[in-house]
Amino acid sequence: MTNIILAPGRAQYTPALQPTFIRGAARNAVHSRALPGGLTAGDLDILDPANPHLHAPFVLMSWGPFIRRQACAIGGIIDARDRTRTTVIGDSGGFQFIGTPALFNGRETVLRNLGWAEHNCDLAMTMDIPTRAIGRGRWETFDDCLAVTEANLRTTLDHRSAQSLRFLNVLQGRDWVEADRWFEAVRQYSFEGWAFGGAARELPIMLRLIARMVKHGVVGHHLHVLGTSSLSRAVELSALKAALHAVGYPVEITFDTATPSILAANNQIVSWMDRKRLTADMMKLDVGHSLIGSTLPFPVDETAIGKLTMGDLMVRGGLAQSAVDGLSHLLLTHHNIHQLMRLMEQANRLADLPDRTLPILPKTLVQRLRTIEGFLTKQDPEGRVRTDLGCSRDTDLEDEWEEDVLPDLPT
Repeated sequence: MTNIILAPGRAQYTPALQPTFIRGAARNAVHSRALPGGLTAGDLDILDPANPHLHAPFVLMSWGPFIRRQACAIGGIIDARDRTRTTVIGDSGGFQFIGTPALFNGRETVLRNLGWAEHNCDLAMTMDIPTRAIGRGRWETFDDCLAVTEANLRTTLDHRSAQSLRFLNVLQGRDWVEADRWFEAVRQYSFEGWAFGGAARELPIMLRLIARMVKHGVVGHHLHVLGTSSLSRAVELSALKAALHAVGYPVEITFDTATPSILAANNQIVSWMDRKRLTADMMKLDVGHSLIGSTLPFPVDETAIGKLTMGDLMVRGGLAQSAVDGLSHLLLTHHNIHQLMRLMEQANRLADLPDRTLPILPKTLVQRLRTIEGFLTKQDPEGRVRTDLGCSRDTDLEDEWEEDVLPDLPT
């Protein structure tokens, strides 16, 4: 088994890591109990290329959990990593400003985030005020969000200092009209790529925006889609990466969620693929006393954690008596990352098969792939997207802010 789960030609899943995972997966981590089943610290660090099971070349972490801290250093596997072999993407933590607008103090907040990102990250989102903040106590209109975002972009351009840190200009909006206005306003600010948030993540809107980027010559080197990890979206984004490469834009495409951590916090694991719907199934584990000390094997044996027993994992503790302990949460999160990436690679291999007249993939996905694969070769790429996809909304996008709402579980 190779430890690079998604082939390099695919769009790359970028798990959003929580502070407890960043610290707990480090080789020098101290846990409440010994690692079970013969696991070693080297088995857990997914940023280590020498990890025998899973190396994740791309990960994301949000500034949200660190926004109230003055120190930049994070520690754990982030500080220990080989920066030539991994890419850490920093999210600016916009959810914090939606829930607590007073946390945003203009230029001072942008500069603090900039220092944090330059210390820890290789790519970083520019600091936007998401349109989801409209009407929540501070920013009352779309224009309010856009105006403050533009001021943030100017501050970032004026004060960025680490030449190695690249930036992704975040796109927002609640529909096509707003996404288009946002793009036209912010494309004058030159950064190294783009991140798609809000309704800009919807496939019809995203493809139309990319057609505009090609038209204006501002595609950049990296595209990131916030808050999605469905198998169908993994396949679509791989197809988009190939389509861009085919017309001379060798961009990287990444996408993220904190789904592995959130599932683990709720005693859930990624299990297997429902091929008919091309979805990843989830399974809730029983944390009752009957499994404490159990020698029953973990039900999904394809990952590094799959060799453990239920007794290794079902140790009570954490935030409530119904929750697993901190080490169990770490191990379940590791499994969920590994298994989700395995299923994404399987889904991409199904999409690689040439005969799509067979019921290999859902019919709607096949139709969307045909549009993605061909729209950039058309005389009017944007018009082809409008004709093929209209303004249909995606039904498999997760909440782009979910990485900020998981409690920081103890290890």
